[in-house]
Parts: sequence; structure tokens; C-alpha cells
Amino acid sequence: MVALGGDGLADLAVVRAQPEIFGPVASDPTVSRLVSALAVDVDAVLPVIRSARAQARTAVWARRRPLAGSPGSRDGGQVIVDIDATLVAAHSDKEQASPTHKRGFGFAPMCTFVDHGQYGTGETLIAQLRPGNASPWNKRDHIETLDLALAQLPEQERLDQRGLRAPRPSRLTFSGQVGPNGLAINAQVPSDRRD
Repeated sequence: MVALGGDGLADLAVVRAQPEIFGPVASDPTVSRLVSALAVDVDAVLPVIRSARAQARTAVWARRRPLAGSPGSRDGGQVIVDIDATLVAAHSDKEQASPTHKRGFGFAPMCTFVDHGQYGTGETLIAQLRPGNASPWNKRDHIETLDLALAQLPEQERLDQRGLRAPRPSRLTFSGQVGPNGLAINAQVPSDRRD
């Protein structure tokens, strides 16, 4: 449902109307009960959901990799992860909502997307919910979000050209992130860090 742009239970009707593509789809009450059950212990459920998403992405990319070139190569096969903080308005006092630096009220999620190149639309890896007053230039948030994003990629996409595990380069440059003085922010990550 979410993959098709849905954002509510009523949008399940779109998926349910195409059983030849999606197969059997649970009823709205069943999905509602499932969401309620999952919401009881978010800290336990979230890693399981992230793992399931990573496994699904691995299966899909194994069938048809959305990028040109070969994994880990410089022939167009590199995975480019775009990190972006944004503001989402909330019109009531929701959990974690707070005043924003633009005099609004809401959230400041940190999002990561795979850039599919010139002819692709991209793909969401992680959207970390943060309070509205969270800084878009917080290096710790960038690194945490990037770690979660890299865990969403298939294993072969995280290998270097020699086939060795390369969880993250020793120096990260957050392209597209501009600080308050118009300067690009670079995050230094120790190269001996163990993940």
C-alpha cells in the first residue's frame, strides 16, 4: 500500500483491487488490529520491520538492480545515498512535535534515498522521525541515519571493488547539506570504527 503512495487504511482498496499482482490482501479491520498490536512495543517491532524491508529490497534488486553498472564499481554502478532533513507541519501537539526553526510546528525527519540516476525516481531507505526543533546540520543524526540506510542496502552493494566489506567510507561528505553559513558540512568518521 505504501509503495503505491497510500497513507491510510482506505488506500488498501487500491491493492485489494489488483489480486493478480498483490494476491490476497487482509481486510481493513485485520490490518487495523495488526497496526494496533505492532504499536504496543515499537522498540521491539521497528528492527524487525527494517530487517523485512532490507530482505525485500535484496530480493527485488537480485531480480532487477535499479542502477546501471555493476555493484561497487565506478562505471555507474555505485549506489548514491542522498541524505536530507525536511520539515513536516503538525497542526496539533503530536508526540515529538515541537516548534521549528522556521516558526512553524511539527517534525524534522532525516531521510535517506537511493538516487536511481538520470532516468530513475529514487527509493526511500530510511525516514528517521525527529522533533521539529532538531537541527538539519546535526552530524550525529546524519551518521545514525546513514548507518540505518546502509543496512537497508543488499549486502553486495556494501562491498568494495575487491569484494571486501565496506560498511562506510572513512570520511563522509554530506553533499546537498548546506550549513547556516552556506558551507558544506563534512563528517569525519574514524576509519578504524567497527560496525
